[in-house]
Amino acid sequence: MNGRKAYQPSVGLPIEVVPIREHVSTVVLSLEDAPHYELDLTRLRLSQGMAYELAMGFLAWTTSFNGGRRRASVEAMKRAVSAFARWLNSQEEESFASLGEVTPFHLRKYQEFLRVTLSPATSDGYFRDLRTLLRQCPELPELTRVEARRRVGIVPAKNPIQRYSPQEFSAIRNAARRALETAHERIHSAHLEALAYKNDPSTATERERVLYEIMRFGAPQNRSDYAHVVAWRVGAKVTWATRRLLFPDATEVMAAAVLLACRRGVNLSPLSTAVVPSYHGALAQLDLDKPRRGPSQRFWPELVSGPIEPDEEDAGDYARAVLMVAEMTEPLRTWFSNSGEETNRLFMWWGSTGSKPKLGIPLRRGGTTIPWLPEGAVIDFRRLRRSVPNEGVSKEPTDHDPDTYLRYVLSDPVSVKAHQISASLGIQDAMDRARQVVHSRLQLGNDTGEGNDALIVNCEDPSRNPETGLACDRGYFTFLDCLDCPNAATVSRLLPRQLAALSVLSELRGVLSELWEKKFARHYYMLRAMTERHSDEELRAAMQESERYIPTIMAALRSESPTIG
Repeated sequence: MNGRKAYQPSVGLPIEVVPIREHVSTVVLSLEDAPHYELDLTRLRLSQGMAYELAMGFLAWTTSFNGGRRRASVEAMKRAVSAFARWLNSQEEESFASLGEVTPFHLRKYQEFLRVTLSPATSDGYFRDLRTLLRQCPELPELTRVEARRRVGIVPAKNPIQRYSPQEFSAIRNAARRALETAHERIHSAHLEALAYKNDPSTATERERVLYEIMRFGAPQNRSDYAHVVAWRVGAKVTWATRRLLFPDATEVMAAAVLLACRRGVNLSPLSTAVVPSYHGALAQLDLDKPRRGPSQRFWPELVSGPIEPDEEDAGDYARAVLMVAEMTEPLRTWFSNSGEETNRLFMWWGSTGSKPKLGIPLRRGGTTIPWLPEGAVIDFRRLRRSVPNEGVSKEPTDHDPDTYLRYVLSDPVSVKAHQISASLGIQDAMDRARQVVHSRLQLGNDTGEGNDALIVNCEDPSRNPETGLACDRGYFTFLDCLDCPNAATVSRLLPRQLAALSVLSELRGVLSELWEKKFARHYYMLRAMTERHSDEELRAAMQESERYIPTIMAALRSESPTIG
C-alpha cells in the first residue's frame, strides 16, 4: 500500500431488469457483496411507470461509483424510496403516474413532512438518499432536478412560539410601565435641575451644579461634591449611586423596551437600533430599522400620536411611553456629545460597572434577575409580539420586502393556496371594474371611419381633445391613454391590433414586475374587457393577423414612429 485509499474494482457482472409479472418491475443488481442482488419494487404500491423509472435510477446509481455498491447502501436507499412512496400514496388530492409529475413543490412538501414526523437524523438521511437517487433518473423534470441538487444545509428545529395568556401579558406590561415611570420621574427631575445650572449658573444651587457635572462627565469633579447629591463616601458604589440620578440602568432600559413591544408588537432588533423620534406638534415619528424589508424600505416610519396623559386603555399611552423613553435617555446623549461621540440612539444605559455607557437594549440571560418583573414571568420578545391585542403579528410573515415575502409564501402550501385564491379574486375584481369602464366609455359600433383610427381605438373627433380642446396627438406614442378618452370607440377592424397590444403587455409583465402593475395593469384589463366583447370566431380570425402588428405596438411603447402595415 502506498498510503492511498484502496478501492475494490467493479465486478463487471451483467446487470439487467427482470420483469417478474405484468405491471411490476424487479431489478437485479451486481453489488460488491451480492453479485445477484434482487431489488423488488412491487411492494411500494407505485404506478408501473414510476416503478420502472426508479428501477432505472437504481441501476444508474449502482454503476455511478468506480468501486461498486454494497448491499447495506442499496437497502438504505430502498428505505428512503419506500418512505417517499408511502408519502406519495398519502396525497389523496394527487396521483403520480411517473417521476415527470414530481415538482420542486412536492420535494419541499415531502421534506417538511419528514421533519415533522421523524427525528432530525432520520429525516435528513431519508431526504439526502432520495435526492441522490432522483438525480440519476432521466425522467425527472429539469426544475425538480435543480431542486434535488440544491444544498439543504442544517435546519434548526422549530420551536412553536406560544402566546402569553392575557393575564400574564397584562402583568408584564403593567410592571414594565411602572418601572419606566419610576425611572423617568427620577431621571427627568434631575435632568431639569442640571439644565437649570446650564441656563443660569449664577442662581443655581450646588446640587444643580453637581448634577450638571454628572451629566457632562459621568461623575462629580471633586470628592466633596458627592455630599451634595448622595451620602458622602467615595467609592465605586457611591459613583454608581450618583450616576443613577441621571442615567438609567440595564433593567430600566429593558422595561422601556418591553413596554414599547407590548404596545406595538415591535421586535427586539428594530428597537435596539431605534433613534430619537422627531416631533411635529402632537405627532411623533419613530424610525425603526428593519433590514429584512429590503434596501428601499429598510427604515419603517412608526407614527405615534395621542394625548400625553397616563391612560391604560388609550392609544396615546404609546406616545407617552415613547416620550418618556426619549426624556429618560437624554442625559446620556448629552454625555456622548460632550465626549465627542454624537449619537441619536433612543435606547442606552450605564451599568454599575464600566467606564462608559452602552448602546441598545441589554440581553438578560442565565440567572440574572429583573427586579420589576413579576415572579415567575419570563421575557420573550417573540412571545410579546404575538400577544399584543389587535397589534400582534400573526403566523403569516409581514413587513418583509417582496422577495423575502415570496420565499416565505412559496415554502408554505397553505399560504400558496390562499394567495392563489386572493390573486384570482383580485384579477376578477380588476376585470369587473374594467368591464364597467369599457361599457360606459367605449361603445361598440360608433364608427367614424378608418381615417379617424388611432392605434387601437377609433376616435370620434381627432381634431378636438376633450381635455385641452386642441387637436389630439396621443394616437400613437401614448396610445393607451385613448382608453380613458370619451371620444374613443372600439371597432372590429382594430381587434388584431388590440390583441397584439395584449400580447406585448403580457410579455412585459414578467420583466417589469411591480412597475408593470403601476404603469400598465389598468389599461391591460380594459383591453381584455374590450376584446372579450367579440365572438370566438372573430377572436380566432383576428389572432391570425395580430402578430404583424406586434412590431408596431413595441415601437409605439418606445415612443418611436410606428408604421402600420
